[in-house]
Amino acid sequence: MLPVLLHTNDLKTKHNVRALFMKKLFFLLLALIIAAVIGLITMKDSLIKSFAEKLVLESTGFQLSMKSLELNLFSQTLTIKGAHLMNPPGFEEKNALDINEMSLSVSPASLFSDQIHIRNATLDIARVTVVQQADGSSNIDALTKRIDQAASKTPSD
Repeated sequence: MLPVLLHTNDLKTKHNVRALFMKKLFFLLLALIIAAVIGLITMKDSLIKSFAEKLVLESTGFQLSMKSLELNLFSQTLTIKGAHLMNPPGFEEKNALDINEMSLSVSPASLFSDQIHIRNATLDIARVTVVQQADGSSNIDALTKRIDQAASKTPSD
């Protein structure tokens, strides 16, 4: 077997190829990170909306649907439009609550404290429907009972 002799030009070429590969890999990873951040920013509202609808259903038994939800991180404002809280099965009326728009603005520092400071709250309610059953119970009774049950399951400090 003959020894392989490398010339300095061959070493420079290998170094240049490796450097070019690392540079391309870096820019590819950077592009993927930027795309992921943009994806999260553009999808955050729909993810939060889906999470909120699921959370309300699981904790109250009342289905929530929203036309839109927007969380503005710059102004620390949450805006919900076209929200409908639907009665559970067994009630004649479909909706218990129809909200045209609600907006909530909080102080960001208060999110990390025991008390949340609400700077501004706006609530435009289109309709509240109270349905009373033959046994005297109502949809509002069912809602408050389920909220109390969910709150008692939550660990307290």
